[in-house]
Amino acid sequence: MTKILLTSRALDDIQEIYDYSLAEWGKKTASKYIKAFEDTFSLLQENKGLLKLNRRISSRFIVYPVQKHYLICDIIDDTIVVLTVRHTSMNLLERLKKLAPNLDKEAKALYRNSKQ
Repeated sequence: MTKILLTSRALDDIQEIYDYSLAEWGKKTASKYIKAFEDTFSLLQENKGLLKLNRRISSRFIVYPVQKHYLICDIIDDTIVVLTVRHTSMNLLERLKKLAPNLDKEAKALYRNSKQ
């Protein structure tokens, strides 16, 4: 089974999504969002092949949809590293250009730390 790691940025993003959803639509909707992320992580652990590069969005990172959000991921050996979570309304291409150097470093550092 493929291992999945989430950066602190990705965890913060998911917490913000939960908090926003809770404030706007209530606990039931917020919980559905979290469940969708959990289900997607389970699916990707069993089917790493679902993650494909979409060069129109990024030539470096993998973008995977979850409801109205995208998981921005990297694959290192047998590990999927979830780097950040962005809303579909965001200009993803521009955002990734700005974040790319830091995301790359974060992925490699998290992966190294998981192997120790």
